[in-house]
Amino acid sequence: MLDNRKERLLRLIIEEYIERAEPVASRYLADVLELSSATIRNEMAALEDMGLLTQPHTSAGRIPSSAGYRLYVDALMQGQLMSHEERRQIDIALQEKVERLDRLLSEAGRLVADITRHASYTMTPTEGNYEREDVSVEGTAHMLEHPEFDDLSRVRRMINYLSDKQALANHAMRWSVERTNRPPSNVQILIGPENVTAALQDASVVMATYRYGESHGFIGLIGPTRMDYGAVTGKLGYIARKLEQLLQQEEDDV
Repeated sequence: MLDNRKERLLRLIIEEYIERAEPVASRYLADVLELSSATIRNEMAALEDMGLLTQPHTSAGRIPSSAGYRLYVDALMQGQLMSHEERRQIDIALQEKVERLDRLLSEAGRLVADITRHASYTMTPTEGNYEREDVSVEGTAHMLEHPEFDDLSRVRRMINYLSDKQALANHAMRWSVERTNRPPSNVQILIGPENVTAALQDASVVMATYRYGESHGFIGLIGPTRMDYGAVTGKLGYIARKLEQLLQQEEDDV
């Protein structure tokens, strides 16, 4: 259990690291929180002992661990509201493609990839097992925009995984079994080692469900663990809800 000071410190470190992609130094934290450097170092050491921070070998600063991100997502993160203009642009882009399901899902995937700068995938609504034909992948080039993926071997593993659409379909099917009693369009976040495949051990997956009649599909993102979870979950959740609305309108018009 974290006290208030450790919560503030952990939140600040994570949000600063998300913003700058550089280890966060105690001197910066002392200035922002108006505490002594010695106090900050002691608190950072305690957070590291708890497994919430880690220290890269080449830096005196700290970065979040997967466990740190998990605590942040579960208890410390503040959701980010989308602007009216962002919602309007999404509404327009999706409304134009509603006449065909495959075009609508492809556009939704492209849209969420472009506005979040992460790779995306969509799953066609189905009541049974997902197959490779149900999967669409967009935006894999965005991976190269993130410093965590400067290691080409790591990127190659991830792109190979995204190219295996049946593996993605199986991933969605496993989550479908686990989502009992979760509300429609619920967003789930899997961080680093929480992902079952070795190709995603250094990545985060954010998934949202959308309903179409008695069926449901998925729309998801794959990116570095240093992800702006508050912004990403807000945008992904909104697009999933918009897909539901458009598909329900189409069903009602039939």
